Amino acid sequence: MLNWPNRITLFRIFSIPLFVFLLLEHKERYNSQNYANLIELRWSAFAVFVLAVISDGLDGMIARLKQQKTLLGT
Repeated sequence: MLNWPNRITLFRIFSIPLFVFLLLEHKERYNSQNYANLIELRWSAFAVFVLAVISDGLDGMIARLKQQKTLLGT
């Protein structure tokens, strides 16, 4: 059974492929001079990154406050 800090960590792990996809798609469109939605791709990648950063602090804070320690968390 997963606690909330572990669920948040798994969300962060599974968001990595989305972040990489957005960055690679931005690079591919920029190199092919297809400039449609470049700004949206860049900001979407940034938003995923910011969510990952926030979730990193959030899961640690929740684990400390509830004194939850798991193998995945360590």
